[in-house]
Amino acid sequence: MTEDRLDRKQFARRIAERIRRAGQGPSVVFGLAGPWGSGKTSALNMITDVIAIEHPKTWSVVKFTPWSAADTTSLTEEFYRAIAFAMPPGEHGDNAKRLLNTAAPVAGAVLKAVAIAAVEKYVGKGAVQDALKAGADAATDQAGNFTADIKTDPFTKRFSDISAAIDSAGRNVLVIVDDIDRLHADELLSVMKSVRLLGRFDRVHYLLSYDEETVIDVLRQSDLALENSARARRYLEKIVQYPFALPPIQQLHLAREFRDQLRAVAKAHSKESTDEAQDKTADSLFALLPTDRLTLRSVFRLVTQVDIMLTLVGGDREVDLFDATLITFIRLHYPRLYKEIPKWRTELLRRHPEPGTNHQLTPEQKEREVAELTDSNDSLENRTAYRLLVSLFPHTLPRPKGFYSSRSASRCQIRERDHFDRYFAFGIPAQDVRNTDVRSDFTHLASTGTWSSASVIRDCLSEQQRRDLVCGKILQHLDVIVDCAPESLAQAAHLITRELHMGTRDLLFSRWSEILYTLLAHAVTVSTPQAARFLLDRYRIEFDLPTTVDVLTRPIELDTIDAEKVVIATKGIRDEILQRCMLDLTTDLPSGQHRTHSVLSFLHYFDDDLWRQLSKQAQAILASDEAVTLATLGARFVTMAGTEEADGKFETWDSKFLSQEFIHLVPQYLWDLNEIPDVDISQLNDNDRSLPNRVTYAALALRQILTGPEN
Repeated sequence: MTEDRLDRKQFARRIAERIRRAGQGPSVVFGLAGPWGSGKTSALNMITDVIAIEHPKTWSVVKFTPWSAADTTSLTEEFYRAIAFAMPPGEHGDNAKRLLNTAAPVAGAVLKAVAIAAVEKYVGKGAVQDALKAGADAATDQAGNFTADIKTDPFTKRFSDISAAIDSAGRNVLVIVDDIDRLHADELLSVMKSVRLLGRFDRVHYLLSYDEETVIDVLRQSDLALENSARARRYLEKIVQYPFALPPIQQLHLAREFRDQLRAVAKAHSKESTDEAQDKTADSLFALLPTDRLTLRSVFRLVTQVDIMLTLVGGDREVDLFDATLITFIRLHYPRLYKEIPKWRTELLRRHPEPGTNHQLTPEQKEREVAELTDSNDSLENRTAYRLLVSLFPHTLPRPKGFYSSRSASRCQIRERDHFDRYFAFGIPAQDVRNTDVRSDFTHLASTGTWSSASVIRDCLSEQQRRDLVCGKILQHLDVIVDCAPESLAQAAHLITRELHMGTRDLLFSRWSEILYTLLAHAVTVSTPQAARFLLDRYRIEFDLPTTVDVLTRPIELDTIDAEKVVIATKGIRDEILQRCMLDLTTDLPSGQHRTHSVLSFLHYFDDDLWRQLSKQAQAILASDEAVTLATLGARFVTMAGTEEADGKFETWDSKFLSQEFIHLVPQYLWDLNEIPDVDISQLNDNDRSLPNRVTYAALALRQILTGPEN
């Protein structure tokens, strides 16, 4: 028997056995009714297997495809050919075949002449006489005899001969007609006339497959029913003598079908995803989807569309399977809502509330907004549609009470600015870059230490927007460096840094520093101590100390990086930082060196060990050098941010004393109020960044900390 995925084997066998009992008796019309996509065809296949495979000597099963016919005549011919095809080989079977094939034109003429009202009553005397005369006319035309007085009924005679021939052939026949609900009204009536009038041969039985409500709707449109549903239903009952209702699909079976089909798509587009991960994704999706909208056919359609989407964008490295499935479901079932989502891009992708906006929509308000686009009056369905959106954008849409999604962050999600447009473009947008291209290019760069001939990374580095885009993509593919040689990794860091053009200190605020750290730190980890120190010193020589410090300040914790070994390899760099800081603490630096030699320029890199060393040296000079005081040391911890005017004047818009950082240098228990100048605030110039003015600022701040804010 055909694979039974819905546990309908016994159901199919019972129908098959009931059909078998009809056997040599009068023609019987059976029906298999079920909604579209509910598995009728698979049930028909199992019924066919039981009859044709288990009883091949007494039964033949054939399929009649009415929608392949262009008109009534060809439909009738196809109908008779289907029955003829079921006849067994041999003299009696060949005779039945011949009679069926030659009777087709006659039967077509009869079918044309039968009025719809006569079909409804079937045995109406006037209608039958008209049909018989039509049969006689057709037979006369076929014979070329236009003058003979036909005293016998050619159609009745032929019908009897065919019936006798079929009986002599000794083979019972089941004609399966699938999906009659897809026919137009006139086509549907023609099929039903054929089954009940032209094909009522003993031993020939029929199994019609259809969605009952759809068939009734089609019949209502015919002259037979005249928009009367009850009349259409009675007509269907007259045609189908034994209607069997297909059992509804159980949720367990639907979930299994969805899981199996989605897993197949995932395997086709991913080389990394495991069966466990794929099943978890499928189960999470199935829990969200409105199962009352799912049938076998709709599941197949949904998964097929997801397959198409992944094919067009380049697989699950370009979009997330979970998000791709949800957005595809929305596109198929709520097209108006789908079209609106790109218009909400700013709202859906915002990281923080917009300045000046205090109003926040409640989940109920946002749900009503979404409901206007679902074309549904069902509150439960609208609630489900909104929850699908919340699952896609959990950080920006108000979450309904009691709704919890276990969805965790992963790469290429629709909620990410770099990937949002892909879910609506069915491809890679013009300004975007394929993740696979970035991975391939980064692999080449890390493994060879050279740019590829058409490097997408290098091409993107010259443009700010695309530079940020490719940076985020590289961070998702840092695993490619694992087996690369340290020299190649270090050279890759040099090549990227040369192309960034970001200025001396801007690297600190860019995630490119994380990429550079990963390249250098992994190179250090797999090198000898001497070679590791050489790699970092060479980078510092080419790109200066502040840039090197900015890179080392943004470490990424990876299993392939030995952070302690990296710190050891930076000894020369750390010694130079201490030297520059001590220079700042003991001299008045030229303004041009404030960004490269001041304590403030390295604070973001300091760890406990560096603070310990710097504090020890600072306390030593504080005790030995009269020119060095708490206030002069504190002056180096005064920040003054502002704007320099065209005339060279500086206007401060923010200033502060970094007290917590200063405590690392000189612990508060060593502060002596008597050693801090008692200055008046009137002596302070807010727009003066000179060292003497900063000493005044520090003295005021230190005294305030020691005496309290009221003083």
